[in-house]
Amino acid sequence: MKMDEPARKALEQIKEKKYFEGFTGRRCYLIGVSIDSRERNIREWEYEVLFVER
Repeated sequence: MKMDEPARKALEQIKEKKYFEGFTGRRCYLIGVSIDSRERNIREWEYEVLFVER
């Protein structure tokens, strides 16, 4: 989740820090969310499906 930044940046952080590594042998949904601080609402979101191999 990122505030006032693109949702794509949140996805990049998930992949860079490998938060999904504990889910080997499974399909994972990586979800990046961008929050608008002025509107206090979700501005955008993106997802990717990733199969984490053993």
